[in-house]
Amino acid sequence: MLSKKTDICPRIKEPCIKDRCHHWLKLEGPDPQDPKRTIDKFECVFNWTAILLIENTAKTIKFTESFEIFKKELAQTGKRILAYAQQKRIG
Repeated sequence: MLSKKTDICPRIKEPCIKDRCHHWLKLEGPDPQDPKRTIDKFECVFNWTAILLIENTAKTIKFTESFEIFKKELAQTGKRILAYAQQKRIG
């Protein structure tokens, strides 16, 4: 991460060149740690890493929960279809 006192880049070990660097990017959107706040600023990618990891983790958890719901519904539907097929075969 960039040091706030000296702004030394952790990659090249020299003063930060900000917008002339490929690692300088703008992040926009809700703050994953506080959804009431909005992020809209430029910063070094090394400073964004923690926030992006938190966001990625939250999205992964949400996807996993949704997938589990889908999986349960699919299993229930499969059981109903199987029961219906067995009933038609017997009857």
